[in-house]
Amino acid sequence: MREITAYVTRDDIVHSNYQSAKSHAEKQYGDQLTKMAHELVAIEKYSDMLDKLDGYKGSMRRLLNLSADLIIEQEES
Repeated sequence: MREITAYVTRDDIVHSNYQSAKSHAEKQYGDQLTKMAHELVAIEKYSDMLDKLDGYKGSMRRLLNLSADLIIEQEES
């Protein structure tokens, strides 16, 4: 009998090792941050910036989930 260890990221992708899973999670997190930063840099008016930030509630939740993916969770037996 063999024990097999796999890592599953929150987007349900199975990785054969920790480094692969961590790299994937970091890339997803970085891509989301980059997208938001590009959108914010293009805004010139203060009121438009406030509206954009207010609209990021869902994106912020996604960032929290992506950052949580960088922590290994042990599945309950």
